[in-house]
Amino acid sequence: MFDQQILTRSNGISHAQIIPVPNQHKDIEQAVSQILESIAGEDTSRQGLVGAPNRIARMYDEALGG
Repeated sequence: MFDQQILTRSNGISHAQIIPVPNQHKDIEQAVSQILESIAGEDTSRQGLVGAPNRIARMYDEALGG
């Protein structure tokens, strides 16, 4: 999912920053939908799950975005 990792140095400490590739958000959404459909047998178009894949993709963007 992540294509590049950049190492930066500040005050003698190395920091890694992961740079997402374009369309990564959409790829994560599709993967989450597939997981929900495959494992849980859920219908991702139903009322309670309509935005779930997007919310989870945003969570990954924030948690892993650097």
